[in-house]
Amino acid sequence: MDSKDQIDVKYNTVQSWGEFEISMQELSETTGRIALDFETTDLRPRFAELVGISFSTGHNKATYISFGGHDKARESNRAALQQLLEACRGREFIAHNANYELSIIANLLPDVSPPVLHDTMILARLLGKESIGLKALCSDVNREMETFSGMLKRCDVSRIQDATPEQVTPYASADALVTYELFQLMYPQLDEDERNVYHDMELPLLSITVDMQLEGMNLDEAVLNETLLDTQKVRKELHDGIQVEVASILHEDTESAATKKLPDRVKPVYFSKKSDQRVGPPASTSFNKALLWEFNPGSWQQITSLLGIKSSDEGHLLDEGSDLAIKIRDYKKEVKFESSYVQPCLRMLPRAYGSFNQVGTATGRYSASGWKDVGGASWGINLQTPPKRIKRSLIADEGKLLVQLDYSAIEFRVLAHMSGDRNLVPAFLEGRDPHAEMMKTANINDRRAAKVINFGLGYEPDDKSAAWVLKRLLRTQDIVIDDAEAKRLVTAYRNTWVDFRGYYEFIEDQIKKKGYVQTLHGRKLRLKWLKGSNRYYQKLNKKTLRDGVNMPIQGTAAEIIKLAMIDIRTNVLPKLPFEVQWKPWVHDSLMFQVDKGKEHELILAVKPAMENIVTLDVPVLVEAEVGTSWGEMVEV
Repeated sequence: MDSKDQIDVKYNTVQSWGEFEISMQELSETTGRIALDFETTDLRPRFAELVGISFSTGHNKATYISFGGHDKARESNRAALQQLLEACRGREFIAHNANYELSIIANLLPDVSPPVLHDTMILARLLGKESIGLKALCSDVNREMETFSGMLKRCDVSRIQDATPEQVTPYASADALVTYELFQLMYPQLDEDERNVYHDMELPLLSITVDMQLEGMNLDEAVLNETLLDTQKVRKELHDGIQVEVASILHEDTESAATKKLPDRVKPVYFSKKSDQRVGPPASTSFNKALLWEFNPGSWQQITSLLGIKSSDEGHLLDEGSDLAIKIRDYKKEVKFESSYVQPCLRMLPRAYGSFNQVGTATGRYSASGWKDVGGASWGINLQTPPKRIKRSLIADEGKLLVQLDYSAIEFRVLAHMSGDRNLVPAFLEGRDPHAEMMKTANINDRRAAKVINFGLGYEPDDKSAAWVLKRLLRTQDIVIDDAEAKRLVTAYRNTWVDFRGYYEFIEDQIKKKGYVQTLHGRKLRLKWLKGSNRYYQKLNKKTLRDGVNMPIQGTAAEIIKLAMIDIRTNVLPKLPFEVQWKPWVHDSLMFQVDKGKEHELILAVKPAMENIVTLDVPVLVEAEVGTSWGEMVEV
């Protein structure tokens, strides 16, 4: 931080009700926007208690209001929060990741209308910032900020609620002040299109996002326990099979024990016959443990040494392609499935929750994740794209039904619109099946493969990269092809949708001339085309072109569903004579919960709103499914 900034900054601590009343009176007499930041006991809004609130109106000043941070203080926290909101009624607030502040407000004060909030994290994403965390952005306003862990270490505590208000004040106040200054800096940088996206799309979505998060989904404990047992059984079978295969490709060597007391004793050392690399046990392993060593199919070091590959991720295992590599891939997936979904759901019983970030990607698509609880255990799940196996345990509340409305091939339709492809556009207009067309041109009989080709290659302007990507995508569906077949299928793809090349050329031209690409609604992705012909520049420009091709398609598809959400919330649901709950949703579908018997009425209201939210050169179609379980829904 600049020394002048340090001198000029003034942070105030409020600890008593008397000081709080005075502070609220002073705040009510100010004008302009107010930056807010909440300090809480937990990242999970449902379980968080307020430790304090910091606010700033700029001018190098901020105030930290200290609360209790425990259950006994909940009522006083409610009262203080409500008083703060009332003191600033009619004013606009600013937050960084406003989703969290709104979630806390909705949880503590469910009957209070949420304040108007600006969000500097959304602004950062719209302006093309790669890192959108507050600590990453503070240098933009010539500030330095303390990390949360650094603050705890400075205060010599393990929890923020155990620090004194005076200790927390510099950390918390800086959050509010930097948020205010970032808004002042970034908001004027938005062009007209970006400002429309910000006000008409992203800000109205905040309340919907909060509703989805706080609503969560009911869990079927019996199905969840059944899933756990099945997962553990499959994992054990894979583990045992892997050990048998690994034993066949290891050869044993010996080395002297690392002890002077027992120079005549040796411990086993295993090398891979595939790679000639040492697999285990590590040199530091004790004699007794070395005798008991077995291959760990979750170890990056052991997997890469055994198979002679650079990484143990799914892509490299698929590229290796042996039965053993695939078994290791499957084992890792089972371990991740249990740790990322099954165990967190068991912790959450009777209801599953997750976090949504409406600008989690550069394209504007939502991202989703779980949280870590205060003990560091995984809590919450990615409710946007849960595996089908966990969907069986995600069920409607008693007497209710889940209704899912899914955009049919929305990104492929957007690509058809943007490319104007002479074959794909008529296919959609005439109701023909593009996958059947692909099967015919490519001379294949597998519809799954046709879908992978159509949906997977649209973002791949380079033929060589496209062939490599296609092999991997098909391998995830257990379809194995060689290089020659991949090349042939890419050629068939180009010959089927002949105008995609023109779209790629248009995007390249836009990057070179304007330095950005954009969605139909004006969201931009800033890109730089490097001048030069060496291989390094060519590689970077290939990635730039791919990103440029991807963004308008994926971003426009994301905006279509975002606009649909806003329209449904504003114009559709208020007219229905029954209650509807928002449920988590996938990238191309929305999910609701209604009373049994109301599902068809909901579909008749929502489906046309989704289909007519945007006009493309091809029809936008929505399909509906209904069920008591997310994993067992039927089309209606």
